[in-house]
Amino acid sequence: WGELKRLAEQGTSPPHDEWSSHGLAEALYELQLSRALLALRAGSPATVAAHCDAARAALVPLLAASSVESYAHAYTHLVRLQVVHELQAAAPLVATAADSAAAHPAPADPGRLEELFHFWESRLGAMASSLQTLEPAIALHICIRKELATRAGVEVGPAPAGQAALSMAELQRGLGGSWLRLAKSARAAGNAESEANALMQARLHAPTLATLASAKMEWAAGQPHDAMARLRQQRARLEGSLPDRPSGGERDALSATVLMLARFSDEAGELEPEEVQAMHARVVELCPSWEKGHYWLGRFHDTQLRRALDAAARREVEVPATHPGQMSCPAKRVVPIKERERKKVEAHATHLAPMIRCYGQALHKGAKHAPSVLPRVLTSWLDYADKLAQAEAGELGTLPAADKAGRLREPHEAMVKVVGTLPLRMWLPCVPQLVSRTCHRDEPTRKLLLTLLAQLLAEYPQQLVWAVMPVALSATVERRRPGEQIVAQAKQLLLRKPGLEVLRA
Repeated sequence: WGELKRLAEQGTSPPHDEWSSHGLAEALYELQLSRALLALRAGSPATVAAHCDAARAALVPLLAASSVESYAHAYTHLVRLQVVHELQAAAPLVATAADSAAAHPAPADPGRLEELFHFWESRLGAMASSLQTLEPAIALHICIRKELATRAGVEVGPAPAGQAALSMAELQRGLGGSWLRLAKSARAAGNAESEANALMQARLHAPTLATLASAKMEWAAGQPHDAMARLRQQRARLEGSLPDRPSGGERDALSATVLMLARFSDEAGELEPEEVQAMHARVVELCPSWEKGHYWLGRFHDTQLRRALDAAARREVEVPATHPGQMSCPAKRVVPIKERERKKVEAHATHLAPMIRCYGQALHKGAKHAPSVLPRVLTSWLDYADKLAQAEAGELGTLPAADKAGRLREPHEAMVKVVGTLPLRMWLPCVPQLVSRTCHRDEPTRKLLLTLLAQLLAEYPQQLVWAVMPVALSATVERRRPGEQIVAQAKQLLLRKPGLEVLRA
């Protein structure tokens, strides 16, 4: 602040009519912004507003010239206008209390602070994600939060015990979040030095989140053991201090740590699949309403299914030698096609149902992963149903051992539950995939497909009519019959809706 004050006092402003001719708009904006920051620290909202107006006036020729070229050239100046606006809006909250004789400045209104912070987050989410764009806005947020913490009567550091609700606790989280967002942008831009500096600053305010970000950085840098060691230390610390009834923040921190450790351990091959599954289950237990926990547990089962299918598709397997002198030279056996297909059925029966259930739970919590999850679930389920129909028809010989435990139909039952509970709008991107399998050879699977398409056609007729009607009008009887069933079921569903007298007539 001392250096900023010295430079601002040395700066001079030329007359307004000389701004464009001398090309001083950039320097004038920086000068007025520095004076506005000094006025913010002095607690003078009126002075802040005056300097912000002067900074906007300095940006007018720059914005006018860049707007003629393209929006990309003007975007930098729009970000500067946003910074000026946020500074002026925050000035009254940072100002001292109305009673100038007070010994200590009064804290800002918590409700207005929360509204201001929410506005900042919404604006940052709409901005471009480049470091050059985000850095000015985030730097201002950090400056204002630090000034608010100073005016709260304490230094910026660990929150003292018994502090007010929306004072130091919220400011600490906000400061840590701002530094972490800056570190994330620096990592995306490949600026390792800026990322490391931002993480060091974030560790002062949000050590748990900073540790997660540091682990990500070490993992990306090819240091998996350092990343996992850091996560194990944090997990032990969090679980050791976890009370009997942990708060939401404590559960979230432990869940994020365990989830990242499970992912890294699985990719590095450090743990057995059962241990990794137990860690994912622990995450779901801690935060049952967290979409990400269910998604990664489903992805773990998906990975196990892929590995089991790869193992089942091997054309040759090693046979252990029975003679003691041949133990080091095992023989190889060619696996028949039917045996390979039976192994695939067993792999699906073991891993597909948990995968569908976990993905379904994730989609119930949110639709973020729907574009990638639903096509994968449909593909796996339809492929398995086709192999199951072959097995039931005797084309694969004896049914797999999984049938003895009654697990062959578990994936279909899980799929029935997912179809019956998910909102219909989530299935709209998968309509071409559904229509292409209306002639599926497995009868329960085919009935479920036709029911789902009929519900979609009844709910979204304008979107589905062009996909379904060509099937109902097909020249092939085998393909036309399912299409007619879809249309007939959709009509029955439409007739049950109120306000459709014309359709009933």
